[in-house]
Amino acid sequence: MVKNLSKLLFVFFITIFMFSCKKNVSMEKELAEHNGEVIFSLNCIDYKNRPVVTIEDSGLIFYFLVDTGSTQSYANENFCKKINLRPEEYDNFEGGIVTLYIEDSRYLIDEKEHVLKMPVKKSEVFMEKEIDGLLGIDFLSQYENVVFDYKRKKIKFNQLPINNYPIEMYKDISDTFYFFYSLDGIKDYGLLDTGCDSFIVRENYQTDYAEVSDDEIREIRNGPNLVKKKMDKVHFNKIDIGKISYKNMYGYFAIDERVKMNATAEKIHRIRSIIGYSFFRNHIIQLDFKNSLFYIN
Repeated sequence: MVKNLSKLLFVFFITIFMFSCKKNVSMEKELAEHNGEVIFSLNCIDYKNRPVVTIEDSGLIFYFLVDTGSTQSYANENFCKKINLRPEEYDNFEGGIVTLYIEDSRYLIDEKEHVLKMPVKKSEVFMEKEIDGLLGIDFLSQYENVVFDYKRKKIKFNQLPINNYPIEMYKDISDTFYFFYSLDGIKDYGLLDTGCDSFIVRENYQTDYAEVSDDEIREIRNGPNLVKKKMDKVHFNKIDIGKISYKNMYGYFAIDERVKMNATAEKIHRIRSIIGYSFFRNHIIQLDFKNSLFYIN
């Protein structure tokens, strides 16, 4: 990945808040023996129910959250400390770029290294005490498709379709992926988000879904800040995703103060729901980027 770290490029114009941290011991043990497979943990304290993987090179182990709800991958201050960058020596350090040359055999693309350029930044939502960065759609979409096996806690790349019931995926202006599903018979549009541990419901889910244009999303993004308020859980008798049905499911409104999202996400998901771990638990999902299809078993 790093080729003795000599190929790791960094632009020194970023500010990073440094803090010491300890790894989740149970997570380290869980990921220690991967036997050449990309296994993931769901047991990180700050990232409960979100898949965390390792990338190994030059004797170093990096922990990354795999987040299909994020357009862009990034490295954080923990990553910088591991490769002996000293951000405390620089007055203005935030916004730099790290180029990763991933040679870990589990992540090769057509037997070649996986090249990934990432900004260095802090998450606006989590403390990030247990991970070294995040792998988003820019990383995952370099493969034809990605399978998340939540039964066996494994990620697989470039596999055959896992069933005969594909669901069409749609990409919006943020380059994240959505699909149609049903809430008690009402059509809805949900973001595929492995970085979310629950179900976040759009504000007006009671009304039939109306297509939202990219221009309308831009207007929402540039609009005034939303007022957060605490609300009761939203209950659904039945939710259908393709051939899979869920009974007695609960979710939260995106504007609920207990839901932690950055400002941009709050505005977008006022009109679009988020499909997270509540639906992936004990299932296998597949995102086919080549054909814009989603599968779930």
